[in-house]
Parts: sequence; structure tokens; C-alpha cells
Amino acid sequence: YKSAPFPIVGASEAPFTGVFDGNGHAISNFSYAAANGSDIAVFGLVSGTKATVSRLTLVTPDVQVSAGQHVAALVGRLEGGRVDQCAIDGGQVSAHSQVGGLIGTNNRGQVTACTSTAQVSGSEHTSELIGFDSP
Repeated sequence: YKSAPFPIVGASEAPFTGVFDGNGHAISNFSYAAANGSDIAVFGLVSGTKATVSRLTLVTPDVQVSAGQHVAALVGRLEGGRVDQCAIDGGQVSAHSQVGGLIGTNNRGQVTACTSTAQVSGSEHTSELIGFDSP
């Protein structure tokens, strides 16, 4: 996606509250770069008890947000929703805080049968799978 920044699905003013079933498909080479920001990923903010992202793989994503928080490849911030059977296959994610390969911040969401092999870097709360997990 070269001509303009990727249109992130779900933000604080309009969270993703629906159901997305990737049906086992993969997205390759997702790329996003910015100097700062929050809730950055393919799905920026997933919120609500019925909100679900499932059965999707990202292959070699590259997400770089220098001063960002709640940053990941798939879901920037999960608020009470669900992520199921998703994977991050390689790639890299870099931001300031709450940085994860799969999910940047999980706040009372449910994550099941997910994996990540992304290289993750940041200053605070970083992890290959979920950067900051708040049960």
C-alpha cells in the first residue's frame, strides 16, 4: 500500500465492533510507518463483547511507529473483544510502548490459539505476542 497510509480498521472515535473471519487467508507484506500514533495495526481498536477477529495470518508485516503506543501487526488495542486462530509469520513491529507482534494492548479481551514470530522492539511493555496484557 504505497500511495497513502493504510486505512486502519477501527479507531478510538469508531472502534471495530463487528466480526471478521479471515477464513484461513493470509495478508502478505502489510506495511505501516508513522512518526507517532496509537491504536496502530490492521485493526486499530477492536472493542465490545461480540467484536471478533479470527482465522487470519499476516506474513512478514512491517509496522514502525517511533513514538507510538498500542501498536502491533494485527490488533493495536483489544478492549473486551476476541482474537482467535490468528498468526503473525515473521516481520517486525517497532514502537515506544505496548508493542506486540499480534496485539499491542489486551484489556480484558480473549485471545485463543494465536501465534507470532515477529521481531518486536520498544521501550516499554513489548512482547512477540501481546505487548501489554490486562486481564
